Amino acid sequence: YKMSGLPAKTIGMTDRGTLAPGMAADMVVFNPNTVIDKATYENPTLMSEGIVHTMVNGQFVWRDGAATGVKAGKTLVRVKPAK
Repeated sequence: YKMSGLPAKTIGMTDRGTLAPGMAADMVVFNPNTVIDKATYENPTLMSEGIVHTMVNGQFVWRDGAATGVKAGKTLVRVKPAK
């Protein structure tokens, strides 16, 4: 909750931050023993290794270490609360 639920709640994103019915279901599955960031200053777009699955809005965009081609993301806009 501290890493995703609380920050989402703090900025008013009520449909994100936890895995529960009705939520966006964004998550990354990785092996902490093999995950490594390969990007460098010279080549900042090199892919990380060790990422197994990534879900965005409940859809696999990365599955079994490869892109699925699904474009599930959307631009998130922060709305100021009414006074």
